[in-house]
Amino acid sequence: MKKSVILLFAALVSAGSNSQVRTSLLEEFTGENCMPCAAYNPALDVLLAQPANAAKIIALKWQVPIPTTPFNPASLYQTNKAEIDWRYSGLGIGYGYQCKSTPTALSTDGVSSAPTCLIDGQNQWTFGVPGNHPYYLNSAAISNAAAVSTPFSINMATSWNSTFSNCAVTVTVTSSTAFTAQGNLVFRLCLVERYIEFQSSPGTNGEKKFHDVVRQSYPVTTSGGVVTGMGTALPAAWTAAQQQVFVVSCAIPSHIKDLSQMAFVGFVQDDGDRKIYQAARTSKPPIPNDAQAGQINIPLIVCTTTVQPSITISNNGPNAITDLTITPVVD
Repeated sequence: MKKSVILLFAALVSAGSNSQVRTSLLEEFTGENCMPCAAYNPALDVLLAQPANAAKIIALKWQVPIPTTPFNPASLYQTNKAEIDWRYSGLGIGYGYQCKSTPTALSTDGVSSAPTCLIDGQNQWTFGVPGNHPYYLNSAAISNAAAVSTPFSINMATSWNSTFSNCAVTVTVTSSTAFTAQGNLVFRLCLVERYIEFQSSPGTNGEKKFHDVVRQSYPVTTSGGVVTGMGTALPAAWTAAQQQVFVVSCAIPSHIKDLSQMAFVGFVQDDGDRKIYQAARTSKPPIPNDAQAGQINIPLIVCTTTVQPSITISNNGPNAITDLTITPVVD
């Protein structure tokens, strides 16, 4: 009897070693003109930041033009419009508004309502909650998603240039078991800003504080200014212990508000059934010299030869700042 118990334990250990620890991916489709988004996002951010949940799930926030398009050229949607349109609409991955279909159906119509949340490319109800609205998400659903076995692990190493305007990301994807994808298997890499705070809302819903916003994706293919693809192709069939290593060169866009809040999120997705099998996120870069403009007060400009704005500058880096240049521009 004692021998049988030992053999059973060994078998369980062996079976458990054939899968990797899973980090799930939450994709929220939210809008700067969406009043319900502004109402529910603070509670969602608190839920995701809880230590037990933060270890299990990574968030990507796609700022979609729902219910209407933000016209502010500095809005989070307008500064990444082509990529966002590809991700949420039928132009690209074609998630569809899953709540309007059966749990097993896939739509190519695109997400049509905000806020909408998907976990690992699937409906939230797959993991035990009744809908895709962030209101329904809870810690139990996050744990259920993280408990699903995955054959993949992801390692990402970053190498920044001296001005933090470009980063080479070395990606290593490793399989623990044999795997065959249903469609094209793709590694997608997104640059996010972990936290953004505007002085005034970029949209009409009053929202000023944003977490984990997608700012750029790498690589993307375009045609006539329209994004036609996103990500790096992976083999469709994998053997146990197979490894894929590649480097993605990432030019940092000029619309990044705070370089010290940048991070890369990478994930493996099967475009055949939309399932995401693993996700990972890099640390924020250690920026030694990081001056940031904060509060800017500009008096009413009238027909006069002088104007005296007031500007607050913060030092977010570890080095003391002894001088800087401020360049005023009249637009």
